[in-house]
This record gives sequence, structure tokens and C-alpha cells, in this order.
Amino acid sequence: MALRASHEDNVQITITLDPPPQAGLDFQTVLLLRDAITLDGDRVRTYTSLNSVQSDEDAGFVDAFVTEWARVAFSQKPAPKQIKVGRVDTVGGESYEDAYDLILAEDCDFYAICMDSRTPATQVAFALAIEADEAEGLRHLFIFQSSDASWLTAGIPAAYATLADLERWAVVYHDDDAQVQDGAWAVSRTVFDPDIRSYPWDGQIFATDNLTTAPDDTAKGHLDDNSANHGLPYGGADVWIDKGVNGSGRFLHELVTADWFYARLLEDTTAFKIKYSARGRKVPLDDVGRSLIRKLLENLLAQGVAAEHFQAGQTSVTVEPISDDDRANGCIRASAVATLLGSARVFKFDLAFVRNPINVQE
Repeated sequence: MALRASHEDNVQITITLDPPPQAGLDFQTVLLLRDAITLDGDRVRTYTSLNSVQSDEDAGFVDAFVTEWARVAFSQKPAPKQIKVGRVDTVGGESYEDAYDLILAEDCDFYAICMDSRTPATQVAFALAIEADEAEGLRHLFIFQSSDASWLTAGIPAAYATLADLERWAVVYHDDDAQVQDGAWAVSRTVFDPDIRSYPWDGQIFATDNLTTAPDDTAKGHLDDNSANHGLPYGGADVWIDKGVNGSGRFLHELVTADWFYARLLEDTTAFKIKYSARGRKVPLDDVGRSLIRKLLENLLAQGVAAEHFQAGQTSVTVEPISDDDRANGCIRASAVATLLGSARVFKFDLAFVRNPINVQE
């Protein structure tokens, strides 16, 4: 259709849209590594229901272990929106680390990782690989289950000694290898969104059984001292995992907070730079640019306070003056300090009940 003659060409309008929003790292998805399944040729699959897993078992793509793991996972309250299953082929010469690398090449949108193996050497090798990946910017958490009775005695078991003081692993002790408390625990905690709420890692799990033999007080103390999480009854909860720590004894909510802040700051900063570039604009290397970076960092810290990652009124941002080196390198330097918000798990009361009246000060 021909355009009508007009003087509207005197008004020239150009509209530039911001780049589409990028998806943030998914902290709410757990990956299960399973050996000797086919996944119909896929390296990794995402499941949003137990029915979809059972259908794949009927087709021969997964086995009964995966279905049981999924049953436990989707039995948590609240249930996860999805789980992922990755294929390992040790018969074909793969290690779990090899399979993990191949999975990452296709799908890296998960946070916690569990495996089918209860063999210490396999678990240790994988934990070391996950720890090393942090230097490459991959920040995942490996949760495994162990029935090694040495967790019940003084000192970390010899089979796991090389993991002492490392951060990116956590163990659940259970004396029955057939249980999947590692999966139940990982799913029950990561179901919460750290963008909205920082969650504690001690908590109730469902659809698994308690220890076959309950530990005595001495053994329970060793489990705690060895940072071996374990399930026992707690009030109305049949199985409650405590203490909620990683292998170094750090409360896991602290590690998740660090990983969450790292991921979101990286995402926010790159999105900020892309937006300015799309508009043909510089991020000014001056006080204006410094104020923009300050605001970006302060906004994320404020989100962290709202989500109870950090204590209110306990955050501070410093943006350094632009130096000659900064001008030469096009760099804006900023730092921040924030106080982590802890989560109480031990409660102590000192009570006295007496016969005679007491003086109560109004």
C-alpha cells in the first residue's frame, strides 16, 4: 500500500530495545549422575514429574534406581519443579568426571549434584574435580551418601582424608546404602529460591528411613565433629537432617550465599555492560561510572538483605577513585563487606521453678 504524502518525514524516530533478559543460574535444580543407563542416547535429561521418569523406565532408558531416586525427590515438601539425570558410562571407559564434563557441554543449569555410587574412591575423585572447577568459575555443590562406619569414630574416615577442609562437598551418613537421603536432602533444601529467601540446610526430609542402628551419644558427637550430616527424629519430624554443613564444617547456607552473590553479580554486571553497549554508550570511566557501579552493587546487597542472606544495616560498599592504572586498563574497582545472617539450630533454656513467691520488677 502506497504511503500518503505528508510532512511526517520531518520527525525521525529511532527506537532501541534493551537486550532480552538472560536466565540466571538455576540454584533449585539437582543433577543425579547414574551409571549404566541409556537415556535413549541423551547425555542429560530434565524431568518435571515422577510419571515422566517411570515412562522412561518402562522404555528402558533409565533403571529402577533412577525411578526410586525420583520418587524420593518428588516426595519432598515442597516438591521440586524439576530434577536432572545425567548418564555415566564406566563400561565405555568414562569416569564420573568425564561424564560431568560432557553434561556441562550440553547443560550447566543446575547447582547440587548427587551420584549413584557409594564407593569412597569414586566420591573422592569427583569431589576433588568439583573443588578444582571453582577456579574456572563453576560453583557447584556435591552431596553424597556414605555408610563408612568410621564417620562414627574420632576423625574423618581415612578414605576421605584428602577432602578435609575442602568446601564443595557435603556428606550424609546412613548405614543403609539403599537409602537415598543424599538426594532427599539436596532436593529438600534447594527447592527454595535464594533470590527470594536464604534457606538453612538443617531440615526435615521425607520418603526415606532413619538409620538402621541409631547412634549413641558418643557416636552422634563424632558424626557432628566429622561434619557428617545425618537424619534422626526431631519433634514431629520423623527424619531431620542435622547439622546442615559442608565437609569443612561450614554452614551450607553461607556457601550458597557466596555462590548466589557471585552468580548474580556476574550476571548483573554483564547485563549492565551489554545494555550500555547496545545503546552505543560508554560506561564512563569517571565519578559517574563509579556511582553507577556503586548502585549496581548496593542493589544486589539490598536484595541479599531482603532475602536474609545478610544482616540489615550491615553492608558497606567502597568504589575506589580512578587511578592512572585504572584509566590505562579501563577498570572500575569496587569492594563490599556484608555480615552473613546466621540460622539458629541449637536452643538453650535455663529455667527455675520455686515454691516461694519471686520479686517481679514491673
